Amino acid sequence: KSLEVTNIARDSMTICWNRPDDNGGSEISGYVLEKRDRAGIRWTKCNKHNITDLRFRVTGLVEDHEYEFRVSAENAAAIGEPSHPTNFYKACDPIYKPGPPANPRVTDTTKDSIVLI
Repeated sequence: KSLEVTNIARDSMTICWNRPDDNGGSEISGYVLEKRDRAGIRWTKCNKHNITDLRFRVTGLVEDHEYEFRVSAENAAAIGEPSHPTNFYKACDPIYKPGPPANPRVTDTTKDSIVLI
């Protein structure tokens, strides 16, 4: 059950996973997703209600904190063992390299300089 963390922002991340190879002889009824702040020691549930999809958007994260995640499957018998945790991911808005300057125009020239706007 490898987990993938996508859509990372300052206050949310989306976690995706695959169904377990073994359902324990009973249909999977849902999943429990947990997170742990790098600064903390406890795992806390991310979902209030049963997750039936294979993805979940975790909200309410604290900007610049780092989190790891794990997921457990649930069937009629119980909640199974959790997956291996993800790496830690920092809650921050993505930053991209800037685009090229647009429409530079020469406004003045001398023998050793040029002014662009």
